[in-house]
Amino acid sequence: MNQTFGVVDAFNDSEHIFRGLVGQDVDEDRFTSVAGDMKWDELAELEPSENSDLDESVMAIRVKEYGKSLAMSPAYIEDSTEQSVMQRVQKMLRGALDKENEVIFESLKAGVADGSGVWYDIPNYGNYSFDDNHSHTFADTNALFGDAEAHSATRHVRMASMDLRHHGKRPGVVICSSEFAMSFVDELAYDAGYHIPDAGGLRESDLQEATMKIDGASVVQTPYLTGNTFYVVSDEQPVYVHEKRPVTISQDSNGTPVANPADMMGAYGTARYGARLADPLAAVEVTADNLA
Repeated sequence: MNQTFGVVDAFNDSEHIFRGLVGQDVDEDRFTSVAGDMKWDELAELEPSENSDLDESVMAIRVKEYGKSLAMSPAYIEDSTEQSVMQRVQKMLRGALDKENEVIFESLKAGVADGSGVWYDIPNYGNYSFDDNHSHTFADTNALFGDAEAHSATRHVRMASMDLRHHGKRPGVVICSSEFAMSFVDELAYDAGYHIPDAGGLRESDLQEATMKIDGASVVQTPYLTGNTFYVVSDEQPVYVHEKRPVTISQDSNGTPVANPADMMGAYGTARYGARLADPLAAVEVTADNLA
């Protein structure tokens, strides 16, 4: 039992790389998001500065319960070694990480500005100005480039990154399907030396060893995307994650803790958390349907 709990504790304490790549942990399930124009003014001597035009909104993260039965019957516990039980727990933890990555990614996809309006007045930046219908969702190549020509996969990413830079944001990561990742490699003279890690099983070393970077953003691939749709996410970790209860071995799906070996019969792995994209302009979604 102690070894089983130790594995779960180690999982909760470990760095979840994809979570840290696009998101950050927040202490509350409600947070105040502030947006608006904070550009400084040139002031004459003793001249007071103008008031800043800022929008504040209290936003909520919808927390849900997630879990999976360990499917341990009395006979299974009686007949199995501790190593067998540990393997089942480790398999459950792998599923917990997969679900966490899915929840975070789905919150990212659902939150990107689609032209229907965002919750704040979009401030101008540099020589760029924006209206309420500004969108970071591009349904095809024509919508992204404004022409009917074919463009390379790399050029698609660079153009999408420009939409972040127009707001003073910097691209941090490109998330794409395995098929689209192949398009980047196909542009190169050879592919033997290029590493595009899988977002679902990221380790810190994977990011350090990743050799495919476009406009400063690391490219990762994910099974949660197919075809030629990809996302460029800013480096400010814009997905907020709130965890009410980390992964726990519970007697039931309600989260009642396991206290002794007998409680493992019918036990569940459970967790409660939620995620939300805090700024709809901190990511760009593109479907590249016309590749050169």
